[in-house]
Amino acid sequence: MRVLLIHNYYQDRGGEDVYFDSLVNLLRSKKHKVVTYTKNSNSLQSVKDKTQTALGMYKNIEVEEELKQLIQTFKPDFAHIHNIYPLITPTAYAVCRDLKIPMILTAQTYRFMCPKGNLFRNGKYCNLCVNKRFFYPAVQHGCYHQSRIASFIFSTSFLYHNTNKFLYLMNKIIFPADYLKHYYLRTIPEISKNKTHVVPCFVEDTEKAHDIKKNGNKYFIYVGRLAEEKGILDLLAVFSQLPQIRLVVVGDGPLRNQCKIYQKYKNIMITDFLVKKQIYEYLRKAHCMIMPSLSPWQEGGPLVLFEAFANRIPVIAPQAGVFLERIVSKRTGIFYEFNNFDDLKKKIVYVNENRRLIRNMGIFARKEYEKKYSAEAHYQSLIRLYKSTITKQKT
Repeated sequence: MRVLLIHNYYQDRGGEDVYFDSLVNLLRSKKHKVVTYTKNSNSLQSVKDKTQTALGMYKNIEVEEELKQLIQTFKPDFAHIHNIYPLITPTAYAVCRDLKIPMILTAQTYRFMCPKGNLFRNGKYCNLCVNKRFFYPAVQHGCYHQSRIASFIFSTSFLYHNTNKFLYLMNKIIFPADYLKHYYLRTIPEISKNKTHVVPCFVEDTEKAHDIKKNGNKYFIYVGRLAEEKGILDLLAVFSQLPQIRLVVVGDGPLRNQCKIYQKYKNIMITDFLVKKQIYEYLRKAHCMIMPSLSPWQEGGPLVLFEAFANRIPVIAPQAGVFLERIVSKRTGIFYEFNNFDDLKKKIVYVNENRRLIRNMGIFARKEYEKKYSAEAHYQSLIRLYKSTITKQKT
């Protein structure tokens, strides 16, 4: 099978980037011929770079020529497309269409209805741009890259390309969660329901289950981006009121300096940047992971939850959004009432006092990982979609 994978890496590496790299390695390990066409937003350094990128959002001749040449040389069976902004753009869709290359899209964000991609603004859910052909609310509020100019360029280029029409041309659209799939189906008429599929992302199992050690001083742990939508400041505020219960925070992001203030509390530790191996070492010694998301609808994976399950760590999360699909109450984790941090505080105390419950949930979490979120489980689901795409194209 000849697979063309297309992706624009984000400026700040996130879950989509990690998943894309893992997918490339997975497919190659299964002996498929894989070629990638990628761009990296980290390359945008000078004013000239950013100006060219802005113009390319409308007509990107460089991407058109590069992708055409790659397809004509490699002759893929299909293109599996991930993020395309800001350097690849819908030009990729048009090239594949013109060269009659079947397209599979993985949609992990709300980019087709929200320039920011997460339906989140000023600390809460925002759907002002949903169902609008021109995203003028995003321009008004400067949502895309916190800039009115950038938001205007994104919104007008989206309108120029009539980007949603390409959803009709997709052979298959893959969503990482049912919640995301149904939101798209409710709001974008261009999507054909019979082309949509749910395939959860995966994380690689770097350790055998029996090698996972649970020694050391116990604590609760947060692993992820230090950003407003993740609820990290609210979590730190909760633990500042629980001096006898420890919290370890592993991550980086725009709120890092604000988070560091909480290090004055003896029960709170915030690490510097860590590589994956080091993160896993902290993770395995934790009681439980906490995911205090203020936007649980946008958590397509989340990959860090799968990593917790792989390491026999249950998860505390809000009873909303994608977490309703991922967590079984008192079996693989504990719910608290969404946006109610007094309730979260109570649940932390409850879990801390029930060590047997933690151990039992950890066992079930590992089983859930092996069944649904391992590399092999993901591959089996994906390969069925790949094969049916090729078969349909040949008939």
